This record gives sequence, C-alpha cells and structure tokens, in this order.
Amino acid sequence: MVTCATRIALVLALSLAVACGKSRSSSDAGPDAIADTPLAEIDYGTEDAPATDSELPADALEDGTSDAQPCTAVTSEYGFRDNCDGTVIDTKTGWVWEKSFQQVTTLPEAQKACSDARTAGKNDWRVPTIDELRSLILGCPASAPTGACPVHALANCTDETCRNATCDGCGNGQGPVTNPLKPASHCYMDASFEWYCNLFWSGTQVKAKVTGDKRSWYVTFYDARIDVPPTMPTSSSGLRCVRGP
Repeated sequence: MVTCATRIALVLALSLAVACGKSRSSSDAGPDAIADTPLAEIDYGTEDAPATDSELPADALEDGTSDAQPCTAVTSEYGFRDNCDGTVIDTKTGWVWEKSFQQVTTLPEAQKACSDARTAGKNDWRVPTIDELRSLILGCPASAPTGACPVHALANCTDETCRNATCDGCGNGQGPVTNPLKPASHCYMDASFEWYCNLFWSGTQVKAKVTGDKRSWYVTFYDARIDVPPTMPTSSSGLRCVRGP
C-alpha cells in the first residue's frame, strides 16, 4: 500500500527532474548541440573564418582564378616590345626602359630614383642621356636621334646656346601615336609605354651658369621639343629610367 508520504515524495522527485532538464546550460550540452545553434552565432575564430569579399583580391573570381588580362609580348610598329615585367625594350637600340614613369623636380632626385629602382629585379637603372631620350621621339625628324637639332650628350654641346630652332619639335598634339584610351590624343612616344605625353628629364646637364646649377635637357613628347629649363627646380615632371648597352 502506497502511503500519502510516498506519493508526495514521488511527485517532488518527478518535478525536480523536469526542472533540471529545462535548465541545462549550453556548456552541458552534448557534441551535437552546435547543430541547433544559428550560424551567425558560431565563433569560427580568426584562422578558420571564411574569407569575406573585402579580403579577396580585386580581380579574384569565385573559383579562385583572376580576371586580369595576361600580358602579351607584342612588338609595336616602331620596334618597341613590352617585356611583360614592367619594362619595354627598344629592339633597334637594345635599351630597356621602365614601362611606367615617376615624377621628380630636380636632377639629383631623378638620379636617386633611378639608382634606387629595382624594376624587373634589376639594379643598374640610370637617368637617360639626352641622346637616349631622343631615341624615343617618333615622327619628328628634326629632333629624332639623327635629326638636325644639335643637342647631344657631347662635350661640344654643354652650353644651352648650342640649341637652335630645329630643336623646337613639331606640331603640338600631332604625333603619330594615338592614345589607346583617348583616340583624339596623339603623342610622339610609343604606346607600349604607360601613357604620359609630357615633359621627361634627361641626365645630360648644361654648362652651369652659377654654382650649384644642375639644369638638364628635357623632351616634351606632346610636341617633340628639346629644351632646357631657365631655372631649377621646376614643377614635377616625368622620369623614365633606362638600362642596357
């Protein structure tokens, strides 16, 4: 016979068991409990976290490939070939040029920039002479390398007075090379290079007028003009380093 006291004890035991079951913490849950946890609440940690869109390369696709266009070593009609390593070679002279350019304001700054350059893993870059820079002029016979302009990196042309009218170049913006992105824009420099049809420095200095005068000859590729600035430094202008024979 079940007494009243026994019945009360059984009811109390059953109530406690139910209450304990409802109050189990997540730390007491079994190994499968994570399956019921919302994904947003799971902490993956820093190393195992899936990459977000902002962490992927700008040109990365979902399959891990890239949509960047491969470089093709094509030689232009003027004999310049993109080496696909940040350089362009002039197949006529053998000189190798940086494809891109820097901007500098003084000759010492230009010399340091080329000395520090490591483009294509090379460390023998230099500021081009005026003759090397003239070799990039296309479609303007007077200021081209063998043209009538008498400015050369020679001892008999160190004074700016050796310059004459034949160094004035050709028509502004009438060069034979068309900007691939702006067909209305023309230049006297090959399109294998990063487009900057403006003033570029050479490392050929003119005879100093005063102590510390470090002016050097330049070429403006929008008109193929060869000239020298009246004073130095001037506003920031283009520099493209060269190496080779």
